[in-house]
Amino acid sequence: MPPSAPHHSGLLEEYLPRYTFRHCYTTVVQCGDLARVYGIARDVDLSRSPLIRLLFRLRGLQDRAHGHWRARSFCRAMGWTELAQSPPAEFLVAYWRRRRIEPIDDAAQFKQAMPGATQQVGFAFRFRQLDGQRVEIATETRVLCLGWRSKLAFFAYWIVIKPFSGLIRKEILRLIRQEAEGASDQPAKPPPNQMVVRLPLLLLAPLRLYFQLAARLYPPAAAGAFKALLSHMPRKQLSAREQQFLDSGVRLTFECGDAVLTGYRFEREDGQPQKKTVLLVHGLQGSAANFHALAPALVRQGYRVVAFDAVNHGNSPAGTAFSRHSIDHLRQVIAQLGALHALVCHSAGAYLSMLALLQPGCRVSRCVYLAPYPDIATTLRTFTAYLWVPQTIEPALQRWFEDIGGLPFGQQTMAHCLPRQRTPQAPRQLLIHDADDRHISVEASRAVVAQIAEQAHVQLPAQLHVSSGLGHFRLLRDEAVIARIAAFLADDKPSGPSHA
Repeated sequence: MPPSAPHHSGLLEEYLPRYTFRHCYTTVVQCGDLARVYGIARDVDLSRSPLIRLLFRLRGLQDRAHGHWRARSFCRAMGWTELAQSPPAEFLVAYWRRRRIEPIDDAAQFKQAMPGATQQVGFAFRFRQLDGQRVEIATETRVLCLGWRSKLAFFAYWIVIKPFSGLIRKEILRLIRQEAEGASDQPAKPPPNQMVVRLPLLLLAPLRLYFQLAARLYPPAAAGAFKALLSHMPRKQLSAREQQFLDSGVRLTFECGDAVLTGYRFEREDGQPQKKTVLLVHGLQGSAANFHALAPALVRQGYRVVAFDAVNHGNSPAGTAFSRHSIDHLRQVIAQLGALHALVCHSAGAYLSMLALLQPGCRVSRCVYLAPYPDIATTLRTFTAYLWVPQTIEPALQRWFEDIGGLPFGQQTMAHCLPRQRTPQAPRQLLIHDADDRHISVEASRAVVAQIAEQAHVQLPAQLHVSSGLGHFRLLRDEAVIARIAAFLADDKPSGPSHA
């Protein structure tokens, strides 16, 4: 909200009538309880704002604020003094500086020039009842610089810090408004999933700051940057061991229109007849090498195993990794392989697979989903929480995902898509999830299986296998998990009826 002059601030006029610099902001709260709004403002939880935490970290104040993010405790940690209050209309926080911030022992003396002071600073919050449903909050900051050296030094400092200081004050007003309007009364949200992709702190910190600033100043720029980042996530380089595994297979190429993907075929070399083909689909920042334990195990069971690297992954060429083309690429790989006995996918690969099989033409008898994201909303929340992307740009990101998936955002869920896959018969489904997965909770897969079972037209409900102690990635090479997959693929029960 742009700066605006508050109503006459009685406490500031009383304690700091002269000033060198002044900054004001206002907001309107949709809550008619003046006393409640005042009480919230007196001790608002500043830790709820990633922007405030980041800005204080950049200013080197995080150690002083650590464990003291409630407003009153925060003021004491900063060395500020709660100078005066007039509930529920106004309160004033202040400090004075000689060489460093000093506590104010005598409020009356603060009205005069403090001995030896170079600066006197006051922050006032004023509350005014507009009507039975609204309360206006005005915040004003005054800085009195004593002496020309102090004025010159603070002027140079204020040129740099003023925009960020204003952001902090607007964030405080937003937090007060959000809590007063009832957002804090909503059920607590579960903690965000940990990111599968981890960025270096030197890259992550400026990205978080950019998203916090851009989303407030020009939301389309923030949305565009998020799309570009997700679509061009840095490629994870293959280790020598991973490349050696891939080189042990027969190199394939899949012509997919706008890209040529690198694939690999693994099969028996003893001349024994091959069973049907199994296709493996990796997740974000993964590669076909993620299946270095599963692929040989399935080959020993007599299957022909095929894997491929998506665009900008493994040995495939650079390009846009997360787009509508990603789903088309998977469909074309399946079409070039012909009928598949099974498709086995991991993590974000489950999102591409569940959408690819919605279109007719893909012949797949069985699907195994390893540690899958249950819906695109969970994926979006995980990324936005990690990057500190404000919720204000989520509608634009939801429209982007709708363009990628070709479905309304709310329908891009496993519970909606799995029973509607047209392969041409509905494939049998197995979900495998570890109880200690920190990236995607096992409860997500439990909910998916339960929701599918409740749908009247489903004759073969999805199965769920829960492991423990493996997490998100180690289940790919666990012997018990591999044995469960092999048993599921060997089960000769027929697929379900078509839902086309």
